[in-house]
Amino acid sequence: MIMKKTLLIAALAAVTLTSSAKDTYVPEIWGNIIHMDSWDAMSDYSKPYGVYSFPASAENFAFTQLSPKSMNFYPTGNGIITSDGQYHFAIYDFDDWSYSYYTQLYTYDTKTWEMVGRPKDVADTFRAFDLAQDPTDGKVYGFFIDDTSYRFGTVDYATNKQQFIALSDTAFFGLACSNEGQLYAVSQGGNLFKIAKDGRQTLVGSLGLTEQGLTVEDRVQSATIDPRTNKMYWAAYLWDKNAIDFKTALYEIDTETGQATHIVDFPETAQVVALHIAEPAADDAAPAAAENVAAHFEGGSLSGKVSFMAPTLTYGGETLEGQLDYTITTGGTTLASGTCQPGEQIEAGVTVDTNGEKEFTVRTSNAAGMSPKADTKTWVGYDNTVAPLSPRFSYADGIASVTWQAPDTTVHGGYIDRENLTYNIVRYPDNEVVATGIGALSFSEPLTAESFVKYSYGIVALNGGMASDTARTAEIAVGSAYTVPYSEDFGRATAFDEFTALDANGDKRYEEMWGYVTENSGYWGVTSQGSAIYRASENAADDWLITPGIILEAGKSYTLTFDSYRDVERYNELLAVGLGKGLDTDAYTILLDSVTPPYSDFGTDSVTFTVSETGTYNIGFHAISPKNLGYIYLDNIRLVEAEKPVDAISSIAADGTRRYDVYTLAGVRVRRQASSLDGLARGVYIVNGRKVVVR
Repeated sequence: MIMKKTLLIAALAAVTLTSSAKDTYVPEIWGNIIHMDSWDAMSDYSKPYGVYSFPASAENFAFTQLSPKSMNFYPTGNGIITSDGQYHFAIYDFDDWSYSYYTQLYTYDTKTWEMVGRPKDVADTFRAFDLAQDPTDGKVYGFFIDDTSYRFGTVDYATNKQQFIALSDTAFFGLACSNEGQLYAVSQGGNLFKIAKDGRQTLVGSLGLTEQGLTVEDRVQSATIDPRTNKMYWAAYLWDKNAIDFKTALYEIDTETGQATHIVDFPETAQVVALHIAEPAADDAAPAAAENVAAHFEGGSLSGKVSFMAPTLTYGGETLEGQLDYTITTGGTTLASGTCQPGEQIEAGVTVDTNGEKEFTVRTSNAAGMSPKADTKTWVGYDNTVAPLSPRFSYADGIASVTWQAPDTTVHGGYIDRENLTYNIVRYPDNEVVATGIGALSFSEPLTAESFVKYSYGIVALNGGMASDTARTAEIAVGSAYTVPYSEDFGRATAFDEFTALDANGDKRYEEMWGYVTENSGYWGVTSQGSAIYRASENAADDWLITPGIILEAGKSYTLTFDSYRDVERYNELLAVGLGKGLDTDAYTILLDSVTPPYSDFGTDSVTFTVSETGTYNIGFHAISPKNLGYIYLDNIRLVEAEKPVDAISSIAADGTRRYDVYTLAGVRVRRQASSLDGLARGVYIVNGRKVVVR
């Protein structure tokens, strides 16, 4: 059961309800603004939707934004801030992609304004005219909307389940609950009703709007009751037939008579929903909050000191007299207690059980009760470091080698013992822990596979037992070498696992949010249609796609052919092709240095080459396009033994499918996009960046 005196956003209450005396008290109201007239000219992304505070008074009235500006704060299905400080609200909107309406439930922590979990798809009945929490038992009631009726019921945000109690033949555009647990609602007809827990409606009286030419509009609105005074407030959305215009305003409603008293018009016809007034944090005669709370811990120690200055005033603003008691707690555990005088500076020793972020809470008390909380947060003891830096994985001669750099900072600003960091190493995809507690910055092991497996390694740093996130290396395909002829069309589900993609410039971006890919650039991947693909990024491309090992013999000639295309006509993508042993691309021989894939449809390129010694070789396709271009598609890689030995000329011209400009040694172009050197005078020419002798 959630009790009425639950710690109801105590820190917030301390801000919003402090007053110098009861007779000058003006409640501070919170509400979510979802529309203002000036926002009509803005894009949805720039509209400052959010939770704002404002006084329940025309004097010095202003909206002050509390939450970050976000499109998320658009509760067209209304919302409620519950006694645990969680803001639950429903968005009912139209999805242009699916061409249908949807309802999603969001939850935010009002102390940090961070989203709790992720948005949840819920039934349309989560849309509410308004919601209210009963302070006597914590239940949340609401008038809910569906396509055919209005329903009175409850909602449990812990389980996201609704229980409908009764149908209503009228809409209610404001719902609030008194300190005694009595529900009140504003009807579309301009009256105040008492609402029983079984849904029965009892008329209290007219709001008195009709006499002023005002009617309640069918727009989402909200009401709340101040737990300090038990007064009801309503953020109204009205039609003014005299002004022939809409009107939004704050009203106080007398729960005995139903009479609505105008307090202030909202500027720019602001539409305010999800009204909330926090429960007072203390009795007026109790001490005000302590000041200058701070925690001090050295190194990795779990013992330290918490200091504060005792308050000099009561919560109501009067001079505080007499001895006070104090407690220092964290997570419900009392760490220190004692007595102090108003204004005294206190420093108390405390010890916590575990490393971690700790919130230390100081409260003082007198005969009138406890003060509001005064908190400070700090990380105590050893902290999680950031993930190890620059993880690298190389593979040669059956040995996997992994290197990395030590992390240099912690995640939460806590203590790091740089001299005694250790590391755990995990091999993927088999999730095998291959090393634990090592102090070195490198690791190696023998690694072989009969069939191809794409391996990678994860490195975790341990700082006093606190584990970092995992730093993952790139993946390398390990397996037995192929023989010629070799071909790959990526039609097999596991085909891409035999290739190694090297992100040489480190700009790979792949991120998902709520099941949707939000970043996908800067690396080689595979399409669902069965081809390799390079996705451009904001950097110049420097990414290799390397075949599995292929056994080649000295003295034989081989012809490599492959298909490629680009997806944007105006982007002149560039692709180079290299040959080498293993994955050290710096040592590769470049076979083709500037292939421009054709637009839209696959085109075939080829090159014929020889090797000087027998061995296992890899062919690398190197994306070298300028930055901010498009995609390169690669498919149908084929390597066969050439029908006859080749010389320098035929190795460049190949089978006539490649075309190059031909230059003299003086740099004069003598042929443009030639596929043959036939007919040229004897001499030395530059073709594809190489010297070619024509005899």
